Amino acid sequence: MVHTVVSKILFIGIGVATSIIIMRTLGPELRGVYAKALAISSFAVQFGTLGFHASNTYFTAKSKNQMGSIAANSAYISALIGALSLLGLWGAKVLFPNVIQFSYLEIFLIVLTIPTQLLGMLWKAVAQGMEWFKLINVTEVALRLVYFVVMMGLWLGKVVNINTLLVAVSIEQLGSLWWMFRKMKAEQHGRWSFSFDLLKEQSGYSFRAYLSAFFAFMVIKADVFMVDYYAGKEQLGYYSTATLLVDYAGFVGVAIAAILMPRLSGTENLAEIFRLNWRVLKNTAFLMSFVVLGTWFLGGWGIEILFGKAFVPAEEPLKILILSRYLLWLQIVVVQVFNATGLPWRIIGYWVVAVIVNIVANAVWIPQYGIVGASWASVLAHGVDLLLVGIDAFLFYRNRVKKGLATS
Repeated sequence: MVHTVVSKILFIGIGVATSIIIMRTLGPELRGVYAKALAISSFAVQFGTLGFHASNTYFTAKSKNQMGSIAANSAYISALIGALSLLGLWGAKVLFPNVIQFSYLEIFLIVLTIPTQLLGMLWKAVAQGMEWFKLINVTEVALRLVYFVVMMGLWLGKVVNINTLLVAVSIEQLGSLWWMFRKMKAEQHGRWSFSFDLLKEQSGYSFRAYLSAFFAFMVIKADVFMVDYYAGKEQLGYYSTATLLVDYAGFVGVAIAAILMPRLSGTENLAEIFRLNWRVLKNTAFLMSFVVLGTWFLGGWGIEILFGKAFVPAEEPLKILILSRYLLWLQIVVVQVFNATGLPWRIIGYWVVAVIVNIVANAVWIPQYGIVGASWASVLAHGVDLLLVGIDAFLFYRNRVKKGLATS
């Protein structure tokens, strides 16, 4: 855990330094355009996971001999999704040129990031199932350093723009894939080949995880497009800066969940699953409360120092969004109980409710309160989801563990 925290601090430090270059060079409006390009790529990746990012961890933790086939299947899935993304975006540009305002070159570069990010996500899930946390940490830090060096070269050459930034993202992802491929091939846990039978076995869990992740992603990212629609690209630039910083601030919460999932998946005793989850939840709530307080007191000062006075309007949404992320971090820990015991359909229903709450709140509040309204909509949506999942976990514990049904 200490190794993970230290590596995440290094990862974030390098990421912040890179963001300073990007934001000071692009300014708020072009930063908004770049955020929209990354959001398109992220949506495609979320669609393209098909839930295998979760089932890869779950099935690898259950049986490590399946690692080779799971990794090979992931490569085929990523290639297919990349090809479909290129056809889809290219076709949308032809049919709706006024809606898809990126050039054909920009579309190609956006699509180039999709299969690389997707395969990186799927292979990282396999590594989590193998509990190769040191590999994940070293890979993330090393490749983020490569990304920073590339960005420094672009900045010194005065060629920082949307196209070169997207190329840099792809370079970082390709390096990560190469590094992880070497490790997985060296380990040789199971035969490295496509397995349709394994794909079918994973499909049920994957589909539920896919829907859960998609609706969770909608809660986090749909507001990017709604802010762009209602408030414009400059306000989106401020809002995306705030979301970037709160995501950086939550590295500990995300790391805890990544470590917790394979540990719980490999445990058959429900009482032990709940005991471990409750202990982690209390520690997470305590630790991340300091992150919230630090953001409230230092966030505005940090934005001005790091990105300049042009981004000062991001301070208010930052202080609100950190509350939404705090609720999300707690939800991520609580929901691992269900992820480790088969992921029931009702968990997806809770995310659907949160998405509806988020979209309605954004539609009502953004026209009146701008990016501050969008920030409070995020708090409300994550609060509703945490409440629903928390109540379900309590009833699950009372009805299964207390009645002596102690196996998952």
